[in-house]
Amino acid sequence: MRHLAVTAVGRDKPGIVAGVVAPLTRLGCNIEDSRMAILGGHFAMVLVVGGPDDLDEPALRAELTSARGELDLDQVELRAVGDPEAVAAQQTATHIVTAYGADHPGIVLAIADALAGLSVNICDLQTRLVGDPALYAMFVEVALPTGLTADALGAALAAAAEAAGVELSLRELDTESL
Repeated sequence: MRHLAVTAVGRDKPGIVAGVVAPLTRLGCNIEDSRMAILGGHFAMVLVVGGPDDLDEPALRAELTSARGELDLDQVELRAVGDPEAVAAQQTATHIVTAYGADHPGIVLAIADALAGLSVNICDLQTRLVGDPALYAMFVEVALPTGLTADALGAALAAAAEAAGVELSLRELDTESL
């Protein structure tokens, strides 16, 4: 089985998912992992698909290019990726970090840099502005590397949060609810 990543971005409107997924399905691909969201009025999707070994990649590229034009998307890309199961352990979130504070540049960098410094893998990261004046809200699902305790991570994140001027919490994810 071949694994491919498909990305698409364009002004949000109904029909984007169906229009991008249709050629994948026609050519025997199965959506194994996906993330789709409306961000700032644009619809963004990332799909990891499994396709048959004899997948006609030029035909798929042509159909995706056609879908891009029909849907008036800014981008549709197709790239080969490795086997998603080979990295599954790195993608299993164990904790969630939440940060809130007055909106300003540098919040994501401060938290992401602290996580990277401890080899913590970011599995999911979402941000949004809420209220007036704008309050920045950040939600990060992370996977701790072997040997790193939640207490050690919490201490590093507390320092990063203080420097960024945000309130931060760290809690273990309840694996039963995942």
